[in-house]
Amino acid sequence: MSRYAATTAVLGLLAIGVAVAGCGASASSSATSASGASGSRVSGPFAWLSAGPAPATWPRGAVFAGRRLAVPPGWSPLLGDPGSVSVQRLGRHGQLVGYLNATPRQGAETLADWPGFRVSHNAGEGDREVRVIAARTGVRVGGARASCVADVYRTRVSAYHEIACLIARPRVTAVLVGAAPPESWVSERPVIERAIAGFAAS
Repeated sequence: MSRYAATTAVLGLLAIGVAVAGCGASASSSATSASGASGSRVSGPFAWLSAGPAPATWPRGAVFAGRRLAVPPGWSPLLGDPGSVSVQRLGRHGQLVGYLNATPRQGAETLADWPGFRVSHNAGEGDREVRVIAARTGVRVGGARASCVADVYRTRVSAYHEIACLIARPRVTAVLVGAAPPESWVSERPVIERAIAGFAAS
């Protein structure tokens, strides 16, 4: 099974069950941030990474990387590969509205090469019409460093917006992926961003 197959396989199952599928990314032009002091605020399109821990009102879900992940209210667990955690939000007709996945790093990808790595990985998964919105590497977020890519793409059944971040903490490096179809991206993007920022700050 390829790297981050949890993300692709789970969304592939959703494609069968609720007519949606996959997470991806593609070719990017990345902007590398300057290293700041611990806790410095992030500027630009990934400024939301500075939001801090998830709200205390968010339920704490499955254990990932030694801690319980904060889960957005109204999102439910989704089965995935061992060691990964996935949650989703479904619409009133059972359609996918939003998706989040946390997976330990499984290869040699680094903060510096994350945009290109993510591009190559998703190209291999067959995503097409990919357009990178923004990418940034080496951002300091509290005690973590993060590299992120925001993009849009199309699978064989639908289109998606995605944010994919590689987050390096002292004892674990993980991939956090959030995605939503275009019709729900505006409403779900703030929640996805908040969940990723909360993990980085936890």
